[in-house]
Amino acid sequence: DYEAASVACFDCHSEEDAHAARLGPDCGLCHNPNGWNRWIFDHDVRTDYALRGRHAGLDCLACHTEPVDRTRYEKAGITLSSTCYACHADDDVHRGGFGRLCDRCHVTAGFRQVDAR
Repeated sequence: DYEAASVACFDCHSEEDAHAARLGPDCGLCHNPNGWNRWIFDHDVRTDYALRGRHAGLDCLACHTEPVDRTRYEKAGITLSSTCYACHADDDVHRGGFGRLCDRCHVTAGFRQVDAR
């Protein structure tokens, strides 16, 4: 009896959730039921990190390279990285002397712009 079946993706696919429930149970906010590789993700709305400046045009995989839980994320080809330093260690003129929280002073429009806080 398919008429009584749930239409919520999460009801059947919660064990397969490559996002580890971090994006909530409403898969339709990003995914299209006609194909899971057809998706739209608004980083500015769905995360605490708005893609501004030079980050605005980046492909997801340019930053998301180190998974938190490799088994769940590999299934969907999604990986995560959380610090500027993960990508910009070679660009660090301070050579790690001020730690790895670059955004304490720098802005995403470019490392040469400094916001003295």
